[in-house]
Amino acid sequence: GDIQNVVDPKLEGEFSINSAWKIVEIAMSCISPNAVERPDMSLIFAELKECLSLDMVQRNYGNTRAIDELVSFATVSETALLAR
Repeated sequence: GDIQNVVDPKLEGEFSINSAWKIVEIAMSCISPNAVERPDMSLIFAELKECLSLDMVQRNYGNTRAIDELVSFATVSETALLAR
């Protein structure tokens, strides 16, 4: 899908696409019908805080491609660690 259709248009494209997708993933993990499968609020808070930090770095440094690549690498690394 196109994340641009989900994000608030008032942002005018000024956001990290990888952060936006991560936020969607976080939201999707919260709607599981089985409460045991839903993350606790401390994990949600930590993940949203990370997304905000990455977006702020992008705004301050402006190199969206390098930051998005870093986010992709971090996400893959985190997924690999969780799989263990």
